[in-house]
Amino acid sequence: MKPFADIYARAQHRKGGEEALQALLPSKIKTPPELRKTPSDRILSAMTLAIFQAGFSWKVVQTKWPGFEEAFWKFNIKRCAFMSPEDVESLCVDARVIRNGH
Repeated sequence: MKPFADIYARAQHRKGGEEALQALLPSKIKTPPELRKTPSDRILSAMTLAIFQAGFSWKVVQTKWPGFEEAFWKFNIKRCAFMSPEDVESLCVDARVIRNGH
């Protein structure tokens, strides 16, 4: 595994320098009590956003994010947990989200 310093340096280079990279990071990290107060749907949304940003252009993900919120029922935990095969199939062709059915 590469050292974090190397990964951070690469991120700085790709995002336009230290200042540009810092602007993309959260300005405040939530404390454990704040996290406990965060609704589950917002945690699932944030986790999903982070996963998609790891593999795609952040700009593309941000542009499509309102569509993700709609397509995934505002990340309602119970609704998402009980997605049917038909739900998954419909998401594979839903232009509101980034998709790949393979």
